[in-house]
Amino acid sequence: MTAGVFYIGIDLGGTTFKGLAMTPDGQILGRMQRQTDAARTCEAVVRDMTQAVHRLAAQVASPERRLAAVGFGVPGIVDLPAGILRRAPNLRCCEGADLRALLQRYLTVPFTIENDANAAVLGEWWVGAARGLRHVVIVNLGTGVGGGVIIDGTILHGADGYAGELGHTVVEPHGPPCGCGSRGCLEQFASGTAIARMAQPHYGAITAAAVAAAARRGEPPALEVFRQVGHYLGIACANFANLFNPECLVIGGAVADAFDLFIETLQAALQARTFAEVYSRLHLTPAACGTDAGGLGAAYCAMRMVQATLAS
Repeated sequence: MTAGVFYIGIDLGGTTFKGLAMTPDGQILGRMQRQTDAARTCEAVVRDMTQAVHRLAAQVASPERRLAAVGFGVPGIVDLPAGILRRAPNLRCCEGADLRALLQRYLTVPFTIENDANAAVLGEWWVGAARGLRHVVIVNLGTGVGGGVIIDGTILHGADGYAGELGHTVVEPHGPPCGCGSRGCLEQFASGTAIARMAQPHYGAITAAAVAAAARRGEPPALEVFRQVGHYLGIACANFANLFNPECLVIGGAVADAFDLFIETLQAALQARTFAEVYSRLHLTPAACGTDAGGLGAAYCAMRMVQATLAS
């Protein structure tokens, strides 16, 4: 019943939004990327996104293939039942916005809304590093730290859609203040922003990618930064492992490009703090889908919605 259709997944970020057009079996038909003008109104951002959706759909559609639905992965804390973006530190113009109502102004096809980290989790679970598994935790290390949990093949949403904020697990009670209002969150030790901050006393203003390059040259200050990344990430992952008993723990996001620089200390901290029975079956791996994960997962959400409607 899904022959001849395709789905579009949009991964909305604070600086860019990316889109993928997908077949029901996960084949990518087309891609697009645009700048997110977060200095404008939320309606302007939504209008830009939906115009890009229409252009991508026009490129992919044919008499034999039509757009069935669109999925949106959005940053921050999303009230999923209401479709309202409650908190979005990297997209302030949309905080408090009724995204569902705005999207309905510009789209005539069905659509879904999901947290961007959860969308990335679903992308890796659908066609990536966690394909075919039932119990998965994915931690995304980017500008911040996001993530999500799949239990028995279902994403964990919680009562209002706020579950899975893994980046705000406290790993150092007296650590640096976090934008969420707490202190010592994982985000303050394992994000790209944190890596640059921790390296600043030695290098001045620097990017996380440049710190990784310095570490690969064997420079002790940069190597120490990634030792700390692995240590604190390992503490957090041990908590996730003991809480959820996953088959697989996936590390994604841009910082995962430096996986080799922190895997040793991550593995040591993880093993030291995880129940032996849990650790013995746990597979730790970098993500496989790269920057496509969010769009893939958003498209998967749209497809699942359509399939559920057809089945009802």
